[in-house]
Amino acid sequence: MTLTVARPVRESFVREPGAPLRIWAHRGGSSAAPENTAASDEVARRAGVEWIENDVQPTKDGVPVVLHDETVDRTTDGTGAIRSLTAAQVAELDAGSWFAPGYAGLRVPTLASQLDGFQVRGGNLLLEIKGAHPRESVARIVDEIHGRGMSRRVFVQSFEPEHLRWVREFAPELPLGLLRSTLDPDPPVIAKDLGLSAYNPSETAFGIRPDIVADLHAAGVAVNIWTVDNPASWNALERAGVDGIITNRPAELAGWNAAFGQRVKPAATILSPTAGELIEPGQRLRVAVGNNSPEPIAITLDGAPVVNGASIDTTLLTTGWHTVTATVAGSTVEITFEVIAPRL
Repeated sequence: MTLTVARPVRESFVREPGAPLRIWAHRGGSSAAPENTAASDEVARRAGVEWIENDVQPTKDGVPVVLHDETVDRTTDGTGAIRSLTAAQVAELDAGSWFAPGYAGLRVPTLASQLDGFQVRGGNLLLEIKGAHPRESVARIVDEIHGRGMSRRVFVQSFEPEHLRWVREFAPELPLGLLRSTLDPDPPVIAKDLGLSAYNPSETAFGIRPDIVADLHAAGVAVNIWTVDNPASWNALERAGVDGIITNRPAELAGWNAAFGQRVKPAATILSPTAGELIEPGQRLRVAVGNNSPEPIAITLDGAPVVNGASIDTTLLTTGWHTVTATVAGSTVEITFEVIAPRL
């Protein structure tokens, strides 16, 4: 007998209607503290952000450490490629002074130490497998996650599909995200192939084809945009229906989310016809819809577009029930009315 092993059902990262944007703190609170350090992680936590993004690369001796660049030059007092240095050498580097004197003495975290910090201090990790990694390097990353029982608190992303395939093989329970600088021809197809929970394009790439949101949502896949730091873009992306934003300014986005949640949500009200109204052929009928926002509104009668305020020739409507729908900013209302047989 052949046994089929079912893959675990993962949490959905698709945003519910009316819910705030999910915040992914890019390298921690990196606008306020040295990126990819315990200090930037803490800035994000204090802002109330649940998910903190990092970058993981191996040292010369294969230890996963948290660093974005190929070299240590920009964000430490050392020099050289991260993969040419041992973990012991990296542990001696100052990863804070470059940002501000008050952060002198901060160290480059190992993945193990960062995960330990999450266990003690709280938060969840969006782990980017950065740059080229052999299979055994990806396996070691997964081992670090499993060894600390952190599978429910880690989301893995990468630009490399092969990395995600390996993670799926080693840890099918982990949610996966594919980073993209340019869009794939058919994002839902690659999402299905890789078993993605999220498809994460750059803001520029997304702007070329914002309609991918509907296609990916239909496949149960979230859309997160990187790296976006200004409120005008947050507003546009929220309206486009994306699920989350990777940002260097998590505290500001958290405040924007809170303010946004207090605003009146766009909504339509069908004023005419009224629900259940009985209409005889030839009787005057005007479609009228109220809108509490400046957002554009789409109105249909039995699925066909109509203009707000349009007068309908009821002699062209069949006897029976008809439906008027109105949609604004993704919120839809509908009513039905009945055309009755003419009285004799």
